[in-house]
Amino acid sequence: MSALVWLRTDLRSKWNSAIDYAVVNHDSVTAVYFITKEQWDTYNLSSCKVALIYQRLANLQKELAERNIELQIIEGSLYQALPERLKDICTTNGVTHVYCNAEYEWDERQRDLAVKNILKEINIPLAMFHDTCLVKPTEIMNLKNEPYKVFTPYFKRWLDKTLQQLPGVPDNHKASDTGLRKSANDSIPIDSLLKTDEMEISEQFSTNWPTTAAQITKKMNAFIIEFAPAYPKNRDIPSVEGTSKVSPYLSIGALSPAQCLFHVLQEYGDDALSPDHGAYTWVKEIAWRDFYRYVMYHFPHVSRGLPFQKHYQHFKWESNQHHFDAWKAGKTGYPIVDAAMNALRETGWMHNRLRMIVASFYCKHLLLPWQWAEDYFMSQLIDGDYASNNGGWQWSASVGTDAAPYFRIFNPTTQSERFDPKGEFIKTWLPQLEHLSAKQIHEPSKHCDVQRIGYVLPIVEHKASVMRTKEQFKGFLAALK
Repeated sequence: MSALVWLRTDLRSKWNSAIDYAVVNHDSVTAVYFITKEQWDTYNLSSCKVALIYQRLANLQKELAERNIELQIIEGSLYQALPERLKDICTTNGVTHVYCNAEYEWDERQRDLAVKNILKEINIPLAMFHDTCLVKPTEIMNLKNEPYKVFTPYFKRWLDKTLQQLPGVPDNHKASDTGLRKSANDSIPIDSLLKTDEMEISEQFSTNWPTTAAQITKKMNAFIIEFAPAYPKNRDIPSVEGTSKVSPYLSIGALSPAQCLFHVLQEYGDDALSPDHGAYTWVKEIAWRDFYRYVMYHFPHVSRGLPFQKHYQHFKWESNQHHFDAWKAGKTGYPIVDAAMNALRETGWMHNRLRMIVASFYCKHLLLPWQWAEDYFMSQLIDGDYASNNGGWQWSASVGTDAAPYFRIFNPTTQSERFDPKGEFIKTWLPQLEHLSAKQIHEPSKHCDVQRIGYVLPIVEHKASVMRTKEQFKGFLAALK
């Protein structure tokens, strides 16, 4: 019997249930990955994330070869083309079973259903494993057997479930006997993907984001050992290397959440599951990742551009294109916001605290549609993750699950003073302000002629913007009663 493992957002050769099961239960195993560039474009997938995927595929191909599994990389264009492509591969190569890891977004679920149905026509089962999350979305429900809508009670159940099924090192890493008997003619050489005109992968990029399994594991463990104990404090300071920076690998599946939890428990034992330990906050971030997939699974309307709280689809947001462009360009006149947006544009990365600051400013000072920003972030982030990005933006806009109350609005200046007190991060990304003192740099327009030094005046005034936003929300909610 010959098995085909269909890889998607699970680009790893180990800690991969679909691969491990296939190897143990079949005489031969091969793997396939579809480059769905047209589909990615409709989702605004960033060029740096695509580069990360390509580099990871190059290394994954070698890692799978060590298990005698051939990884074929095939042009797939749009999701609609995949059912027929998979059917052809199976019939051409005598495949008897297809395995994959489940994805929970709406489009992906429809794609997988279409694949399952077409394979059923030729008596080939499609079996799904659930390595994408630590806890399968259907395994946590409230006492009414309904899905949770708030994170805290979900997290309590998630911890209980996690403790019941603590991950261990998978022990089935034996090699497959053979690969496909016939290679598909349209298999793409990985080298050609890495050398296209639109995909110039710099040496610096490769250094910042290494993609062998050993390098990725080393990066994760370095964080766990050196930085996890101080994570609750350091994750808020953008000038400090205090975050794990493994989210890009989780987003493409080069790491699994089970792998992360296993390694943190290996280092700290049950202490990592105690609120008194710094690593607990990082474990909670893993749970948030699961939760946003859980929400997307049980409430699929959030996959279609709609707010979790459906009544907010009628909320009147502004449509000021000038403000949107200024926010994207890092020209709002609020240094912490502008520095963060400049860093995002240049690196594809944004620190956690900064994400909250720029999102609050966007939603509550500019009162612009959260969907515009959601799309823009996906077009820039190397760790762009649909479920987490959507959940985060809905939270910031006060329209999602567990959302920040509409009246809780960050003051970007006080946030700047608190988390970048000396302006170290600001000076890195706004060099025209580097001569300003620690007192001046958070509100330069009050201390100097900003236009003369190449900066800008604030595009909105803080107090007036906050008042306008509160009135807008208050009036909208009153009208619903």
